[in-house]
Amino acid sequence: MMIDFVKPKRKVDRVFIHCSASSNPDYGKVSIIRAWHKERGWDDIGYHYFLPFSGEIQKGRSVAKTPAAQFGHNTNTIAICLHGLRKTDFTYNQYDNLRLFCRKINDAYNGEITFHGHCEVSTKICPVFDYKEVLLLDSNGKLGPIVKSKYLDMFDVGSEVVELQKNLNVYLRPYKMQIAIDGIYGQQTAQSVIFFQKENGLTPDGIVGPLTQMKLPSYKIGVNEE
Repeated sequence: MMIDFVKPKRKVDRVFIHCSASSNPDYGKVSIIRAWHKERGWDDIGYHYFLPFSGEIQKGRSVAKTPAAQFGHNTNTIAICLHGLRKTDFTYNQYDNLRLFCRKINDAYNGEITFHGHCEVSTKICPVFDYKEVLLLDSNGKLGPIVKSKYLDMFDVGSEVVELQKNLNVYLRPYKMQIAIDGIYGQQTAQSVIFFQKENGLTPDGIVGPLTQMKLPSYKIGVNEE
């Protein structure tokens, strides 16, 4: 579920992205993260927003208050955490809703805000996913164009499937494997997608979502053709 973003009165110029370092879906609740943080002696959860695997955006600490999420770098920031420990834990719903919600924040500040990973101000590998690609950030941390991802799955047909099959063949060529370019997402295409996902640390579900699309090589006439 998408929620509205209400700009706080305090100054904000940066948004930091985090991950929860847990793969257990039972721990994917803002109430549990809040309890963990209170056990550390904090007065509330450190993050302002939390996204479980469903992608629902749950409210944490009041956005009117400074977060307790990036030690030494909390002033003038908003902290958002996605549930997950491994790169393969994160879901398409989490990524899509993160993009959309960050767009709301960006619009509220007329684009005068930057987005960062916790790892930029810490030695921690957090978040473990490629937040720069997910949010299409430029070198300054500015948000790129946000669009809802196009998913391709079994029984889809058309030019987008043709493009997918061409890109898959670029990847499969070193393996001496090729698939038919027929614009039909059938069993052969699905098996090739699953093979690609396994080889690249992605969830092997045969669904071509944003991460699979970003990691696939691009087919270019005259460059990838033999």
